[in-house]
Amino acid sequence: MSKIQVSLFVLNFTGILWLMHGYFTVRLFQMFNIKARKGVWVSLLITLTIIGFAYLSRAIEVTSLGWLSRAMFYEIGWLVLILPWLLLLDALLLLSRTGNRYLVFCQGKYNPWTLYQLYKKRVAIGVLTGSIILTGYAWLQFHRDIVINHFTLTSPKVSQTYQLLHISDVQLGSVPPSHVEKVAQAMQQAIDSYDVDIILNTGDQVDSASYTPAQLAPIAYTSPPVIFSLGNHEFYHNKDRILNILQRQGHTILRSKRTEFKELNIIGIDDKRDPQQVATELAQQALVQAEKYNILLYHRPVGAIDAKQHGIDLMLSGHTHGGQIFPVTLIVKWLYEYPQGLTLLENFALYTTDGAGLWGPNLRLGTQNEIAVFTIKPEKGLEIIEKR
Repeated sequence: MSKIQVSLFVLNFTGILWLMHGYFTVRLFQMFNIKARKGVWVSLLITLTIIGFAYLSRAIEVTSLGWLSRAMFYEIGWLVLILPWLLLLDALLLLSRTGNRYLVFCQGKYNPWTLYQLYKKRVAIGVLTGSIILTGYAWLQFHRDIVINHFTLTSPKVSQTYQLLHISDVQLGSVPPSHVEKVAQAMQQAIDSYDVDIILNTGDQVDSASYTPAQLAPIAYTSPPVIFSLGNHEFYHNKDRILNILQRQGHTILRSKRTEFKELNIIGIDDKRDPQQVATELAQQALVQAEKYNILLYHRPVGAIDAKQHGIDLMLSGHTHGGQIFPVTLIVKWLYEYPQGLTLLENFALYTTDGAGLWGPNLRLGTQNEIAVFTIKPEKGLEIIEKR
């Protein structure tokens, strides 16, 4: 990213974060009968503190500061979980104040607005308590065992069975080194259970400048070999450094290049915001091999139709995390045509994983940490058997 792009991102992120904190603090202060103006200044102080912590822990290469990033994002995750309930409360209060005769609940002594005026502090305590409980549940969901999904696809292009392991979005920095070790355990379990031939990684290996090669070593394999394509976060945190580490750890890195594994032709394309990126890169005739089973590694689930038209059989993506935390899961479904799971389009398959790790707060609600195994079998046409 250019300096201008970074500056715009920081300004936009700061503004949105201040708006979110401002709404929360002002509403909370009102419930406790504290001047709303103070909530504005408190929200600004919180926002600037979080941005400062983000710079210290994610932009400066000091490994011991990694905990600052995770602490910061827990607060943001909790905020995401509490805001919908405040918005729902305000919508209810707005409806009840209208006195609409068609809204039965707005009538009489049980009018929500009347009750709210009597019990504002109790409502505030209730909202806070509920959000803390929900945050605890989301924390437990993130710390569950990593799910290994299994899919069987068939193709006339192969004469033998292949076992592929797909991982994406480990994002060391957002997740602690202990989570990387958990990913490694799940990977080894999948390798042992399915006799995996090759590991396909669709990027976002790190999400901070505060990491060491040793922290990535548990998920570095030479047997089975690892094929890697770049996600967006590789470009945020010293791309050359992470690529150098991955190469030394034995990864094969594909940047608008291809490699072959027996009857499989594996193509890797750098992540880019350009929606035409897949079409542009695949227009290079040397990448797609018509006689082989073509697998595209592209970080974000964009350009699926272009991939299909250019002869790709299986496209593997990540990036969305499935939305990670409800209600963001709904926003992701609105932003992306194929935001999660397996999609079959005639003789083409796309898989968008929720990710082995995640971005920001170590919380999941409505999604899961996962890796996926694909069994490619020789058959006349494309079929699927899904197992969990």
